[in-house]
Amino acid sequence: MANLKSEKNLLSHVFLMFGLIAYSSTVSAIEMDHSKMDMGGDKKENTGKEQSSNRHKSKWPASTSKGVDAWSDEEFAGESLANELNTEIGVVIHHQHKSGNWMVSYKYMNMYMDGLIRGSAEREGNEKVSSEEISRADMATPGVPVANFDYVMAPLNMNMKMHMLMAMYGYSNNTSLMFMTNYLQNDMNMIMHMGNTNMIMNSRESQMATSGISDTVVTMMVKASDAWIISFGLSLPTGSIDEQVVMAGNTIQAPYKMQLGSGTLDFQQSVTYKGGDSSFNWGMQESFTYRSGANTNGYVLGNRFEINAWVRKTFSNQFSVSTRLKLFDQGAIEGRDSKIMNPSMSPTFDATNSGRHQSDISIGFSKRFNSGHRLGFEYSKPIAQVVQGVQMETKYAYTLSWSYMMM
Repeated sequence: MANLKSEKNLLSHVFLMFGLIAYSSTVSAIEMDHSKMDMGGDKKENTGKEQSSNRHKSKWPASTSKGVDAWSDEEFAGESLANELNTEIGVVIHHQHKSGNWMVSYKYMNMYMDGLIRGSAEREGNEKVSSEEISRADMATPGVPVANFDYVMAPLNMNMKMHMLMAMYGYSNNTSLMFMTNYLQNDMNMIMHMGNTNMIMNSRESQMATSGISDTVVTMMVKASDAWIISFGLSLPTGSIDEQVVMAGNTIQAPYKMQLGSGTLDFQQSVTYKGGDSSFNWGMQESFTYRSGANTNGYVLGNRFEINAWVRKTFSNQFSVSTRLKLFDQGAIEGRDSKIMNPSMSPTFDATNSGRHQSDISIGFSKRFNSGHRLGFEYSKPIAQVVQGVQMETKYAYTLSWSYMMM
């Protein structure tokens, strides 16, 4: 039943993706026809010399309907800037660069989770639960939960900070390469209620933290057409899955969400569609991460399917406003970490409390400077989230970004 529900949600996301793509393709085709008509009228009214003069007055391509090989250096530079503007702040949207061009970027992302929600194995809905409802430590044996309670402790909130450093290089006019590395900082506050089945005698809060290099991603992006980009990538297991934390004076294996990587070689794929021009554009990206198998600790993180759709308005001063919708399905963990000796310590130590569907809405602002630098900010908030088991509720996330185009 759980697999059936998951497949239905996944198929609905796929159908939504292709429906939006079909709509966007239709709009793009209509605009292209109008563009060709306008160009035909211009040929009757203007001389070839005047057309050339008008085209070179703008840094943007006169039309994106012609092939890449037919573009001049100036037009391709304009298209590279257009592509750079046609990217979103809070997600890596794949775009194309001219051969030999570089783009470097840094992003800081902060996600905050607070409170507990509990969902069924079928992920049909959630209910809010308190730490008192699910956890109680026996005063005589603090490492064991009291009868009728599942866990000794419970998480209160978590803050995840990610520093992302990315470089993109135009290997050819149709192929670009991307390298991205991350540095993670995880902080989680816990609470232990001590007592018996009927009463809490006292409560004690504690904190755990991990930090370090996360997994490294290498991606190849291929420009299939003026509107479509396909990418294939590998996520290399450079992040640690052996992070430890101190709890009640004991050093133990950190829970799953506090680890820095997947511990597996993961395959990534995406398809990106982009339409519009330098003043108003939209797009959509489907991406999928496939875990290659169990890691050395005996578990595998779930596969991840994600769709992002966005629209962006850019003003004459190159200040832009955008909104983005993200839908994702994160599969549940399979197996269990062999180094976690007591899954009943907390819901975060129990692999059955994993897997979720979530939808986020975001608003973003960015400013591009003539020097090639670009600054951005995006704020995201969940509009729906359905979890499997007991998990923390995502409250918000925000991203600060900087990028620089070298042409």
